[in-house]
This record gives sequence, structure tokens and C-alpha cells, in this order.
Amino acid sequence: MKPSRNSLRLKNYNYSQSGLYFVTICINQRKELLSEIVDDKVILNDAGKMVEDSYFSLQVRFPNISCDSYVIMPNHIHFIFKIKECDDNVGVVPCANPSSRQPQGIAATNKPRDQNSASLSEVVAALKSISTVQYIRGVTDNGWQKFDKRLWQRNYYEHVIRSEESYIKIAEYIENNPINWAIDELNPHFM
Repeated sequence: MKPSRNSLRLKNYNYSQSGLYFVTICINQRKELLSEIVDDKVILNDAGKMVEDSYFSLQVRFPNISCDSYVIMPNHIHFIFKIKECDDNVGVVPCANPSSRQPQGIAATNKPRDQNSASLSEVVAALKSISTVQYIRGVTDNGWQKFDKRLWQRNYYEHVIRSEESYIKIAEYIENNPINWAIDELNPHFM
């Protein structure tokens, strides 16, 4: 029997409803595979550039999301993305089935929803999947550093952004992450 993992998600929260979401995903075993920090600036390697491309490809895969602030650190990525309303009347992304929208704070039901819409977990799963496939190609074709069993850690950190103040603080945190790398708890060299 596998040990159970504690869920970090909010109970009864519909993670496909419109809003802003802050996510952190770490490389498995916190290996530094994506970039390096030089003079408080991120220098992406080819793998980091691939993850950056994978992040922005999510907007094509899921037309109801838009990518916002992000940073690709040596062993993790922070990003904010927005899930947009699927409503023809508000001029964002038309949905095949606009009646599939869920009221705020209500858990998803079995109602059908547009295949091109996304939930938080689907966005994260897609990013992990796309980038893992591309990383494996990079290992095979370009000699990128190998990883053990999986590229990304299983779980991820998420935070639902509920106010402008929270958004500003998180966007500043993302922007300043390279400056604070020396004292970042995700830095394997930090004591």
C-alpha cells in the first residue's frame, strides 16, 4: 500500500473557475537543470529555454488561459496564469458549452465542459508532460543532463490569487527570486 500524500488544494474549490493562480513546480530531487543565476540574473540554458517555450505553449493548448509573470530558476519554476471566463458575452474565449461554467466556490460536477478549457491541475500536468518529453529529446539528441525517474516532483505548490495586493506581492516575489537565490530555501547550496 502506497503512503497517502496530503493534498495542498482547497477543499470544495473549483480550480477551473476564472481567476489568477500562482504555481511553483520543482525539478525532482531539486537538481539544477534549467538555468544558473549570475549577478542576480537568470541565465537560461537550452533546457530552461525549452521550459519557457512549453510554458507559453499552454496558451495555444488551452485558449482559456493566459500566461503572466514567471521565472525559471535553476531547479524550479514560478508562474502566474489566468483562467479566463468561457463566455461569449464578455468577449474572451468562446466555449463550446457556456452552460458548463461552475458557480464560484462550488466543486466541479460531471457537467460537460469545453475540451479546450483548462483547470489548474490540467495546466500543470500539461506543462510537466510537454517539458518532460522535450527534455528527454534533449538528453538523447543534445546530451542534456539526465534525470532520475521523473523530471518534475510529483506535487506542486499553488495559491489562488484573490486580490490586487496579493497579485502585486507575488509578481514582485517572482521578479526578485533571482536576486534572492542565495537565501532561497529551494537553493540546494543554501544552509
